[in-house]
Amino acid sequence: MSLYNTETVRKRKRRTEREENRAEMLTFIFGSGKRRKRSSAKDGEKTYYGILIVAVVLFSLLAFTAGMVAYKKTIDGISLESEAAAKKERETIWIDAKPDITAPAAQVIAEPEPLDEKDIPKVNADGEPYYDIPLSEERQDTVIYFCKEYGVPVELVYGIMWVGSGFDEGLISETGDYGIMQINESNFEQLTNDLGATDYLDFSQNVHCGVHMLAGYYHKYSDFSKTAMCYRYGETSAKRMWEQGVEDTDYTKKLVRALSTIKER
Repeated sequence: MSLYNTETVRKRKRRTEREENRAEMLTFIFGSGKRRKRSSAKDGEKTYYGILIVAVVLFSLLAFTAGMVAYKKTIDGISLESEAAAKKERETIWIDAKPDITAPAAQVIAEPEPLDEKDIPKVNADGEPYYDIPLSEERQDTVIYFCKEYGVPVELVYGIMWVGSGFDEGLISETGDYGIMQINESNFEQLTNDLGATDYLDFSQNVHCGVHMLAGYYHKYSDFSKTAMCYRYGETSAKRMWEQGVEDTDYTKKLVRALSTIKER
């Protein structure tokens, strides 16, 4: 055999070995064609499920992360709102509790309204009130003086004057009653002897005599109606009426109304 043929054979042999080696390697890696096809299907299925599992896991992680972020924001928001409310309350308490360091405003005192002269009670030098009746203050001072001397209420005397004479100092009735206190002429002699009265139309003497007579009845009975009945009808006649059950007359009823009106003035 020639050298050329020998070298050719060697080359072919080496190429054949290389091809066989390459085929064995491919077979080792990929297997045969049928095996390679089955392995590729399984590998694709495994890859699909793997990707699905990874996607689910990633989605779960993303959802969990988003939920935690939202929860944290909610908690932070509530905390911030609570803190803001607490801060505002503290500021309010502090403002309310802060001492007033400003200068006090000048206190404005309203001037009292002037009283109407009618609303101002008038009194004499001894503090005794003047009533709104048709008697001057000088005349009322005279009445007050004799009432104090005899311990007779001033209002009772004014009531007798009002009902008996209507405060008419010069009145003489048809039954012989004189002056503002209507002193009956049947009492003149006794009063002249006791008090020295001479003019029963004189205001001071008439009041003196009337209060003198009232004092005896008032201190005996301590009752306005009985005192007035004795003064008007005489004690004997008054007792007779009481025995008959007569406690009040038109005269005493008028007196009670007059007393009520006088006290309101």
